[in-house]
Amino acid sequence: MKASLPRSLRCETVGAATRALRLVLACASALLLALTCARAASADLVRGGCIETHARGYHQIHGAGPGLEVWGTNATARAARGYAHILGSAETLSRLRELLVLGGGDGRLHGAGAGPYRNYVGPHTEAFFVDSSGGEGPICAGGAPADDRDPIAVPDNLGHRRQVSGHFADIRASTLTHELFHAFQAGVVGHVLVTANWFIDATAQWAAWTFAPRVAERIRREDQSVFTHPSWPLDLIHASRGHSAQRVHPYAEWRFIARVDGVRGRAALMRWIVDSLRAIAPLPMALDGSPEATAAEIANFPGSPVTGESFVDIYAGMWISDFAGIFPGRPRPPRAPAQDALHAGDGATAEWQPHAGGLAVRTLELDFGAPMDQVRINAHLPAGTAMYIYQGASDILVNDGLYDNLDPSAPGYVPNISYPTGNRDRYLVVFVNGTTDQADATVRFEPSTMH
Repeated sequence: MKASLPRSLRCETVGAATRALRLVLACASALLLALTCARAASADLVRGGCIETHARGYHQIHGAGPGLEVWGTNATARAARGYAHILGSAETLSRLRELLVLGGGDGRLHGAGAGPYRNYVGPHTEAFFVDSSGGEGPICAGGAPADDRDPIAVPDNLGHRRQVSGHFADIRASTLTHELFHAFQAGVVGHVLVTANWFIDATAQWAAWTFAPRVAERIRREDQSVFTHPSWPLDLIHASRGHSAQRVHPYAEWRFIARVDGVRGRAALMRWIVDSLRAIAPLPMALDGSPEATAAEIANFPGSPVTGESFVDIYAGMWISDFAGIFPGRPRPPRAPAQDALHAGDGATAEWQPHAGGLAVRTLELDFGAPMDQVRINAHLPAGTAMYIYQGASDILVNDGLYDNLDPSAPGYVPNISYPTGNRDRYLVVFVNGTTDQADATVRFEPSTMH
């Protein structure tokens, strides 16, 4: 890290499936570090926004595996041995490094220096851990930055951590995996990512749920933040505190990352991650989570010219698969009521003009009042948008694929597409905006009954 750049500590929210909004530091003339997602740190392990490398009473615990160290106190030694066992047995470090190398990176951990990467296990009673399930940040001595070794600090109770619902869960493996992935991300960029960025946290959460046990309650909370708020954009970053859905949202978008993984493949996903990190690296640190960063991430998206799997196709596909719950054995996530409603009868045309913000979704409940035999659709879709339709009662996808427009030079036009309705009278229509600008469409539905 360049000496002139401010340093920060990234923190994770308590018991959230979502883990980490960072501790953002505000650089004043006295170089004071301000924490944005935790209370003021204690004087023992975390001081002034960094992790004390010589905190009183800490010693190394063996068994973490090559390239890693776990440090604990006499009071946290038992918990620290558990963390070391998880890291050593799961080979977390080597598996994550293989991912980054697969994407074209060098697999370097930022802040590891010439030695192993450190993981500190502190007592959960420390002030820093009251509002945080862990953090990644710089090492300091006496509250002042000491060097560029950036370790992880976690509390000793993540093996039995109370969740928002009041239940207890073991979130050690997922927290360590999430934080280590952040360290690899920082290794590509060249500095700890200071400001919140949906892509940074969504990809780290994807890594956590891909390589660590899943906590069902936390995933349900993530679904709640995404699928009940279609108007919230993919790249939403919210400064709320605690366990609000807005705070959860960036991590919940791991479902989109998982969709890219499933459709485009692991190698393409990792190339996208590494290329996007390199693209945002030149931006000032204050712009890590800015629209400029989001635009750079989308510009590097691994679309397939052969199969037409564009950004908007896969973004809409996430909503099609999970929003409808069409996968056997997977419960359907909660669904919000449609944002718009239209009523039309036999021979009467219904016109819908959805307005969707950047990277957001607009939904319509279309009610014909009586079963129709067929519906003709005439749609003008802006470039980078898509639309699809469900039968209202059965959640069956009506159109075979998406109605979309991927041509950036002209508005889309879907002329007079007719399909049998199966005598259904209620439909859910979903308009997906895969661009960072507001998108306005015009869609006409002309129902008819065969006589």
